[in-house]
Amino acid sequence: MAEDLGAVLEAPVEGVVEEVTPAVESEVAEPVAEEVKGDERVMPQWIRNLKATDPAAFKDAKASFFGKRALDEKLKDFDLDGTKGWLEELGGREAIAAKVTELEGKATELDDISSKLVNGDPTLISDLREVSPEGFAKLAPIVAEQWAQADPEGWGAAMSGIMAATIQQNGIPMFLEKMGMLLEFGKTDDVAKMVAQLKEWSGSFQAKASAPRTVQQAKGPDKLAEREQALNERDQQLFNTEMQRSVDSFRDPLITKELDSFIKRRPNDNDAKDLAISTVRSEVVARLKADEKYQNSLNALWARKDKDGAMRLIKSRETAAITEIAPKVGRTIFGNPAAAKTEEKKVAAKSPTFPAAAKSSDKFDAIWNSR
Repeated sequence: MAEDLGAVLEAPVEGVVEEVTPAVESEVAEPVAEEVKGDERVMPQWIRNLKATDPAAFKDAKASFFGKRALDEKLKDFDLDGTKGWLEELGGREAIAAKVTELEGKATELDDISSKLVNGDPTLISDLREVSPEGFAKLAPIVAEQWAQADPEGWGAAMSGIMAATIQQNGIPMFLEKMGMLLEFGKTDDVAKMVAQLKEWSGSFQAKASAPRTVQQAKGPDKLAEREQALNERDQQLFNTEMQRSVDSFRDPLITKELDSFIKRRPNDNDAKDLAISTVRSEVVARLKADEKYQNSLNALWARKDKDGAMRLIKSRETAAITEIAPKVGRTIFGNPAAAKTEEKKVAAKSPTFPAAAKSSDKFDAIWNSR
């Protein structure tokens, strides 16, 4: 009986879940940050000094340095607030600076005109006449009308002076005196003739008033023409600057791409790289300058300020020239790849323990002299 009771107690009870106590880990492993890769030579010296004194700090500083470089590289082409696109639409910083200078000049001119007008400076009238004689002549009657309304007495006095001077210049006082003498002596026929002459003279005023105007051109330089010429020259300069920027942004990357296989063989030789790029650029420009047909087509597009057409022509011709010239220049400056490999083997066989960096110049001299 006791054995049966023990068997029952030891048997599992259905529906009852056995509670399991989870094992407590004594320590939680922290994730290990991966080593950030990058050329340590480009880092500041104080970061490189940490490598020997504080490896952990060196690792963190290195990660921060290359992380920021990677982020800057990704963000350089982004236009987060629209500023870059806005600048490009207006022609870039140079174009905006030129427009600001132009607006400042116009503002100064307007301030000068306003000051002369407030102070009643008579040179304002002469300035307006010099800028546009025709426009000045059209505005003069309107000015006279407004003058008569603003200062009737002053306007009347000025007109009376003009009439008196006109009568005096045409000899009317003496004419009337002679007429009176003829009447005194009873020469009515002669007086009738003089009256007819007086009517004719009076009618001439009406004829002059209705005659078409002929504006006398101002003597000296035409300021309006000079200003238009200055604006045209400024527009042309802005177009030239924009075109140069577009050509450089296309040409230099293409030259670098065509020389890439040569540059990779000596990635740290920046002098050779710069020499190769500038040589290809100068040879391409010289070749296209000598092409008269190309220059005529380009000048026609340039004169019309047809940027898209000019860039299509430039890209087409320069691409062909660069792809042909770049390999020749690359072999001249960096040497023939096959010859370079053969020379490397010879150098390694002669001095297997000599540092490669120390023999790089000797290798280049040997390749250069073997051309």
